[in-house]
Amino acid sequence: MKFSHLALGSLTRRKLSNSLIQAVALLRQRNQQGVVSTLNDLLACDKAVPSEPLTWEVPEELADLYTIYMKNNPAPEKLCRLQYLLGISDQLPLLLGRLKIAYSQLGQRKSSLCSNLI
Repeated sequence: MKFSHLALGSLTRRKLSNSLIQAVALLRQRNQQGVVSTLNDLLACDKAVPSEPLTWEVPEELADLYTIYMKNNPAPEKLCRLQYLLGISDQLPLLLGRLKIAYSQLGQRKSSLCSNLI
């Protein structure tokens, strides 16, 4: 019984690693829907057998994956779990939230400015 649990954990870890590789490949191809789908697969696999945080050589790509997933308005628990799995610090989500608000305000000002010019 203990052996099969260890084997399942090893298979799950490999699947998570492969999903991360696939998500980064899709990120590099600018396929955002593919990224979201692959990250959902990664989270489903992690839900079956919870994993430790994954590692990747380029932390900026992990941040990009997280940002793309966040823009898709996932359930908060999924976003928190992805943050943990990708090793994203608590500061990044706060910063991204502030940027989203700033861009929203900038967009409102721009449309207001444009309507005044017409």
